[in-house]
Amino acid sequence: MRDAEELVARVEPLLPTIAANAAEGERRRRLPDETLALLRDAEVFRALVSPERGGHGLGLDSVVALGLTLGRADTATAWVTTFLVMHNWLLSMFPAAVVDDAFGDRGYALAPAALSPTGTATPVPDGYRVSGRWSWGTGVMHADAALVTGVVTGDDGALDLRMVLVLPGEFDVDDVWHTDGMRATGSNDVVCRDVLVPAERTVSFVDLAEGRGHPVAGTPLAGYPLVPVLCLTAAAPLVGGAGGAFEAYRARLSERVLAYTLGDRQAEKPSAQIRLARADVDLQAARLLLDDCVRRLDRAYGPGGHGMARADRSPLRQATVTAVHTAKRAVASLCDAAGGSVHLLDQPLQRFQRDLNTGAGHAVFDEDRAAETRGRVLVGLGPGPTDLL
Repeated sequence: MRDAEELVARVEPLLPTIAANAAEGERRRRLPDETLALLRDAEVFRALVSPERGGHGLGLDSVVALGLTLGRADTATAWVTTFLVMHNWLLSMFPAAVVDDAFGDRGYALAPAALSPTGTATPVPDGYRVSGRWSWGTGVMHADAALVTGVVTGDDGALDLRMVLVLPGEFDVDDVWHTDGMRATGSNDVVCRDVLVPAERTVSFVDLAEGRGHPVAGTPLAGYPLVPVLCLTAAAPLVGGAGGAFEAYRARLSERVLAYTLGDRQAEKPSAQIRLARADVDLQAARLLLDDCVRRLDRAYGPGGHGMARADRSPLRQATVTAVHTAKRAVASLCDAAGGSVHLLDQPLQRFQRDLNTGAGHAVFDEDRAAETRGRVLVGLGPGPTDLL
C-alpha cells in the first residue's frame, strides 16, 4: 500500500457491509466481528507502522482519508479504526524491543490509549506500580494491549506524567459504555490495580506529546506533535459521518411524500433543495479545513520542516473544531427537515446524528476552549499551559 488513494481503494468495497452491520454494532456496543475482520484483512491497522516492521508507512493524509471514507458508512466504525491506527503510531514511540513484543507476529496492536492522567505510576526498583481507572477506552473491546497515562510523584513532590503500556492480564475492562451515541465504539473504562510494569514499557508523556520517543527508521509522523494528530484523527470520522448523513437525507428526499398533502414529493420543494445545497457546501468546507491542517502539519514536521511553536498550532485546533461543528450543524439542519419517521431506530440518519453529537463532545472539540485559546494568541497573550495544542 503506497498512499491514501490506495488505502481508500481498499476500504471502499467494504462500505456496504460496514453500513449493514452498523445496527448490530449499536446493539452489541462494539464493532461486529465481521466488520473488524474486514478491516484486518484490508491491513488498515498497519497504515502508520513503519515498513521496517512490515507496515505501510503512510502519512497523516491517509488517516484522514480513512476516517472520511469509513465514516460515510458508519461513524463509530471509522472512529474506532482511526484511533487504533493512531495508537500504533503512539506505540512506535516506545523502545524497539517493547514495540516488537507488543506487535508480535501480526505486526500491529489493537490498543486503546487513555491520555487523561487519571491513574498513578509509583516508582519502584523494577519499574512502576500502576493503578487507576481510565475512561473513554475506544477500541478496548478488541484490545490486545492498552496505553494509560499515570501521574508520577517524585521524592521532592514534583509531578511527572508517564504513558504506560499494559498487556493482557494487567488490566480489566469495566463495562460502563451506555450512551445515546457512538455506542458501537465500546469505549469502556480501563482499570489497573497495582500492576508492576517494567520501566522500558513507559515513556515520558511530555516527550510523546511533542513527538519525541524511540521511533525506528521509517516510522511515519516521527516528530509530529500529539494533539494536532489526535484532533484530525477524531475529526475525520465525524466529518465523514456527516457525509453519510447527507447521502441518507438526499436518498430520502427522492422517495418521501410529505404528510397531509396530495402526494407532494419533498424533493420538489425549494426549502428541501436549499437545505441540501447549504449542507453540501458546509461539508465541503469542513473537508477542506481538515485537508489544509494536514498540509500545514506536513510542511512543518515533514522532511525539511522546522516544526511549530505551541502558539502557532492554535489555528489548527480552531480549524478542526470548526470543521466538526460545521458538519454537526449541517446534519442538524437536514434532520430538522427529515420528518418524524427519521427517528425510527432502523433509519441510518438518526444514528449518524447521534454519533456525531456524541463524538463532537470530545474534549478536543470544545468550541469555547478552542476559540479562547486562539483568541489569546491573536491578542498576544499566548496559550495557557494546559491548552490542548
